[in-house]
Amino acid sequence: MFFQFFDDPSSVPSEEDYNLLRFYDSCTRYAKTIRKNATLLSEWYAFKHGPEMKEVLAEVVADNNLQNMNITLDDLEDFYKMSSHETAVQQADEEISGWLKLFRPEHLYVLEYLHDMKVGLVFRSLNLKARYLQKTPFPFQSCST
Repeated sequence: MFFQFFDDPSSVPSEEDYNLLRFYDSCTRYAKTIRKNATLLSEWYAFKHGPEMKEVLAEVVADNNLQNMNITLDDLEDFYKMSSHETAVQQADEEISGWLKLFRPEHLYVLEYLHDMKVGLVFRSLNLKARYLQKTPFPFQSCST
């Protein structure tokens, strides 16, 4: 029965294929066109220092009375990462993470977009259709090393 999985998840055989999951690490085309792409890096930098992020920063500072703390855009990004990690490990019935309480719901969309740009999730799915369809409406060509 399907629900038996939840009684003993370790009984389900699994196989970790690190090369398949992180194929882009050995893909020269990825390294040239994505990881070291000056245009993508400049777009990420422009968004991080753009009006959307500055608005989120101003609202987080104002909402949480942090005016005397000199919170920067880098700090804001770190707060988001901490809230993401805490949220990932919390149980469904637990109170919302303290870090997450710093943000309004609409802030999370802006911060998630920045994070996706930085880690390149959109571009790290070059030849796995199921992965890129989750992240972007346009397809990529297969990676050839």
